[in-house]
Amino acid sequence: SYPHRKGHTLAYPYASTPEERELYDWLRRHPNKFNVAEVQLRLAAEGTELSSPKELTDFRQRLDLYNGVIRTRYRWKGVTTVMESFIHAGRNLFVFHVNDSASTPIARTLTITVGDPEGFDTRYDKFPPPPGDRAAASDRTRPLEQTGTNKSNQVFYALRHLPNGFSHSFVGGVTTQVTAVRFSEQTITVELAPYQQKDFTIFLFIVSEQEHSEPIRSGKVLLEAALKQGYQAVLSEHQQWWHDYWERSSIELDSFDERGRTLERWYYLSLYYLACSDRGTLPPAEGGLAANSWFGKFHLEMHFWHAIGFLAANRPECLRPSLQWYLYAVPQAKKNAEAMGLEGAKYPKMTSFRGLDSPGRTNLRIYWHVGEIPTLIYWYYLYTQDRPFLEEMYPVLRET
Repeated sequence: SYPHRKGHTLAYPYASTPEERELYDWLRRHPNKFNVAEVQLRLAAEGTELSSPKELTDFRQRLDLYNGVIRTRYRWKGVTTVMESFIHAGRNLFVFHVNDSASTPIARTLTITVGDPEGFDTRYDKFPPPPGDRAAASDRTRPLEQTGTNKSNQVFYALRHLPNGFSHSFVGGVTTQVTAVRFSEQTITVELAPYQQKDFTIFLFIVSEQEHSEPIRSGKVLLEAALKQGYQAVLSEHQQWWHDYWERSSIELDSFDERGRTLERWYYLSLYYLACSDRGTLPPAEGGLAANSWFGKFHLEMHFWHAIGFLAANRPECLRPSLQWYLYAVPQAKKNAEAMGLEGAKYPKMTSFRGLDSPGRTNLRIYWHVGEIPTLIYWYYLYTQDRPFLEEMYPVLRET
């Protein structure tokens, strides 16, 4: 059953019948994965803002897979700018490094904008959150809180609350002069001073309260350490992770035409996508991080096919965090099975971090992935010979 805000209960909507459609749709949408933010670096010179990317000339952008860095080069107002940007491989850190030799001072404005998740629909706010959620689903994205800067405005921070009651911080630092920092309900605006023949770095940390009970304070400590390291040291640390990742395995295919080279490129590109999207503490969504599809929920019948490549490519440590989620979800999986008259644990086809079934026309009748779960755990053991991990995961093996 499921509670209604008016006090009565509704049967769990296994099908989208007319009387259950609202609750059915609500449970498919919630909880909804949020995009963290949209980050922009806007340009202005001689009193004129860049109004369209078409104004840029000599534009080139390349993703360097081996180093995990995007390199961008363009020319505007007679100034050639080279930028490097990346998400740090080992931290929740966005890095943006800008270098140009400017004859014309270029003013740049950094904007960080948050918002509601894709697919969030207020029509379904009449249903309360499931037990364990700490806020009403109708709260949506609230205004940024605890905003502030240091004296020079080169360090700025804010706290963001999410509809499920959790929160995370934005803590940023800029290594060039800042003329102003403004905060609105859902935007941080940082105006950088115009400069000539100078480069600078933007560091932006995201810290959740699951990682630290005081996410702003923790972010400030992390930012201070990064600023002391400097851009080159942070970049080298990031690149070293990727270099170690690539050295774990390789393929070389002989071919008299381009098919072998094409398969090689697909192999390395797939490994890159795996590293970006699939090594977190939750099984990956079907679109990884490329798209917030299916309301950000992950589909457990696809986890095996997403993740088995980590073992075959000699990168089992990237798989382990998501396997441990199954241990966390054992109690809910047993409740799912009991509700359907089954023994053991029934992990849903489509779910979120809670492990609750997400309604769908066929979702509750799909079982084959339950056998893939112990297979994936045992194959991890065969590759690593990590017996303590196998013993830790025994409740999952037993119940499935």
